[in-house]
Amino acid sequence: MSYIITISRVNASGAKKMSEDLAAELNLPIYDTDDLKPEGRELSYPELFEYHTKVLNEIADRDESCIVIGRVGDAILKNRSNVVRFGFRVPYEKSIEVCMTTKHHTYEEAVEIVNNSNAERDAYYYAVFNKHWEHEVEFDLCINSCAMDWGKCVELMKQYITLKLGVEL
Repeated sequence: MSYIITISRVNASGAKKMSEDLAAELNLPIYDTDDLKPEGRELSYPELFEYHTKVLNEIADRDESCIVIGRVGDAILKNRSNVVRFGFRVPYEKSIEVCMTTKHHTYEEAVEIVNNSNAERDAYYYAVFNKHWEHEVEFDLCINSCAMDWGKCVELMKQYITLKLGVEL
């Protein structure tokens, strides 16, 4: 059985790194911002959503397991029975700290990066769904990634996938 794991996250939650670790363990391809970027011109949010919907459904129809990071994959693929939707959240100050530590930014730079990134994600989601993207009820499992070691978060994801879909990983 193929399955799709979607990852939604706030900036500096460690979700991208954990997704990469999970993908390496399970030998899965990852589709993220770089892979799902339209070529050429800038698109409005509704046009971008239409593009992402088309591309993500094409990926989902391939009958191949994969991980999708962002691009409102959680919402686009929500009605597919083989999708597990994870949301990663961290307290605001922790995301600032992670941004400073992992990317070597000053506090002021980290605040600007985190705020801008999260605002952009929210603006996109709000433009196409008329609701804010941080609603944890939209995910199968919401993980506070600063509550435990990231390796344990990866193990938690694997256990949840097994429990929800009944697949051995």
